[in-house]
Amino acid sequence: MKSLQFRIGLFVMGLCSLLLVACNEDTPLGGGEEVLPNDTVSISPNDSLAFTGASSTDTVVVHCNDTWNIYGYAYWASVSPQNGKNGDTLIVSVDANTTGDERKVSYYLYSGEAKCELVVSQRKRRELSVSPSQKLFFGYEGGVDTLTIHSEGAWWIDRQPEWLSVSSSDGDDGDMLIVSATENNSTHNREDTLILRNEEMEVLVPVLQNSHPSPIIEQITYRYDSVGYTPENWLFLVNERVEVVFKSARLKRLIIHVADLDNIDFLEHYEAFPECIGDDTYRVVLDGGAYYWEIKFVMTVYDDLGKSGDSEIIYPKDYIEDPAVRALIDKELELWLGYIP
Repeated sequence: MKSLQFRIGLFVMGLCSLLLVACNEDTPLGGGEEVLPNDTVSISPNDSLAFTGASSTDTVVVHCNDTWNIYGYAYWASVSPQNGKNGDTLIVSVDANTTGDERKVSYYLYSGEAKCELVVSQRKRRELSVSPSQKLFFGYEGGVDTLTIHSEGAWWIDRQPEWLSVSSSDGDDGDMLIVSATENNSTHNREDTLILRNEEMEVLVPVLQNSHPSPIIEQITYRYDSVGYTPENWLFLVNERVEVVFKSARLKRLIIHVADLDNIDFLEHYEAFPECIGDDTYRVVLDGGAYYWEIKFVMTVYDDLGKSGDSEIIYPKDYIEDPAVRALIDKELELWLGYIP
């Protein structure tokens, strides 16, 4: 009987000890405050980030029961912020990988005594290039040029100037792209950029087109048919023909402007009809009547787009080659017109 009572006593004492231990695990001796678990730190949704070869950014969330700090370095990657608290977002950024190889770096997050690792990896960039690599150049009349596309993966046209057309808007490695430019009827150059992309790169192709040139008068030569005078009054008359030979691109219409030497504005205007005597070369007779040395001319040419170009001022007296005749004309001007050239 005593043995049974002793055994029951031992069982009761053991049960009380278990209950006491259980109470002590939930409630500290110092009062009713909760006991914090051991230091912890983790990241989600994954403890690794894998990037393509392009410059890009991704994020993870940090979980801990205290503040945290992060350590690690790679010249091509960055993390922000460097420290924080539970629930903060960690931003990871990488530069474009132009090394031609995959690369990797580990960052370590610490919270108290706890530590976890974040692995950041990046594969090599999928390259994109065109050949030839220089800018495309077109004359004002338009034209066609070609580019060969070199791309690791599919490519596409990201931006196309409206005055260009292309043979395809997308394609694969090795494709030939035909680029066509319309005629530029503007008096201004066109300058723009054709942009191609693949998954990880873009290529900028500068495109330049000349403006439509205004018709230009150049290489003017003169010839007088005859020069004479009347001995009675020394009045020198240029026979009413001055032949002008000139070059002008795309001439459609020719207007002659006439004025006296002392007039600022050209007050008389008439249309002339030049004879084409060669490649962009014309011959025309300027008709100014007698006293030719008192007159000046300007020729204006127009093309079929209405654009115009002017010659320099033409002073017929400056093109008299015979020194004796020129001296007589100078004398006549001095005597009769009161003008000394």
